[in-house]
Amino acid sequence: MRRARSSTTSDDAGPFPETVLVLHNRYRAVGGEDVVFDAETALLERHGHRVVRFEVDNQGIDETGGIASRIRLAAETVWSSRSARDIGRVVAAVSPDVVHVHNFFPLLSPAVFSAARRRGAAVVQTLHNYRLVCPVASFYRDGHPCEDCLGRAVAWPGIVHKCYHRSRLATSTVAAMVAVNRARGTWTHDVDVYIAASEILRAKVTQGILPANRVIASANFVDPDPAPASDPAGSFVFVGRLTEDKGVETLLAAWELLPPNIGLRVLGDGPLAPAVRAAADRLPNVVAVGHLDHSLVREQLHTARGMVFSSRLYEGGLPLSIMEAFASGLPVIASRIGAVQEIVEDDTNGLFYEPGDPTMLAARVRWLVENEDARRRLADGALRTYRQRFTPELGYQRLLHAYRMAIANRAVDTRQRSTATA
Repeated sequence: MRRARSSTTSDDAGPFPETVLVLHNRYRAVGGEDVVFDAETALLERHGHRVVRFEVDNQGIDETGGIASRIRLAAETVWSSRSARDIGRVVAAVSPDVVHVHNFFPLLSPAVFSAARRRGAAVVQTLHNYRLVCPVASFYRDGHPCEDCLGRAVAWPGIVHKCYHRSRLATSTVAAMVAVNRARGTWTHDVDVYIAASEILRAKVTQGILPANRVIASANFVDPDPAPASDPAGSFVFVGRLTEDKGVETLLAAWELLPPNIGLRVLGDGPLAPAVRAAADRLPNVVAVGHLDHSLVREQLHTARGMVFSSRLYEGGLPLSIMEAFASGLPVIASRIGAVQEIVEDDTNGLFYEPGDPTMLAARVRWLVENEDARRRLADGALRTYRQRFTPELGYQRLLHAYRMAIANRAVDTRQRSTATA
């Protein structure tokens, strides 16, 4: 394993990881984790790192297979020898200083950590969600937050309630993946640093399974840095998957209470898309935009008055949509829950309402429309929050810190093992 070269700048502490191997399992529908993977790898390359990407895609999963195919996928989700061999070969070929894993579920599996570690690389895992302490990864069940599986060696309540894909077999697979690798020591020995995408995520995983001294909270960033441009006469926007847990029903109920001159554009797709289209047919101030590419979403933000973030979830990371709203100078009206409280500050860069309360949400929207001076003040606060916390340069410094911490932890563990076997 080639050693990372020393930093050439006086204000940096630690080696410069020249080569970074980044692993990611893409989902069928593009989500925030995919956006972060793409943005971080591009950012690393701009800063002079050699980035090697290794990707798999859930589009390759055969959902038409029989029971034998499903059992094989379940077994490989717990531990994929094939992925371990693949990653072992790549690590041997490119000799990375750091192996950075984003999503490993389900095709890569936790076996990739061991494969990288055995060949001398420092290993970093970004935690985008609560998968290690909740089978469905969201702490949400039956319309409300749920922590029944937190702290349990086996997530049996999730199995009982069929939380993942409404299937006991599928939920058992996730629970087994976590429990087997907990017993094996994968989580505690094969990963040098975990990057939790929010403070609440860090708190939950260290309460439930991971060693606190190896988990750091580090927010994502918005890249490229957009120019701020909000429109005081524009509509409000919602950006996200159209599901019950994202508060879409609350959002539509709130707009039933608002006058026709206060517009709403709903960006996204999902199971509740028919309900959104029906609302758009019924209400003159609601537009069902549908799914848009990331660049087009940013264009929509630039012609908006503000954003509504109606999620009823804890959210694993600080929501990228809120960061992008802030970067565009948009105040955000958000449900007061989970990680959102780490980014939205009431009456500073946005306003809070209680989750699931359409009357309170409508009142917040109406107040923002009727108080343009306050809206501009909140817009200034939103832009200030972005510039102080979520720029690409700040994101890079946080990422480099995590890599240097992982290299240091790896060196300490290597010395300790050498001493123990001497």
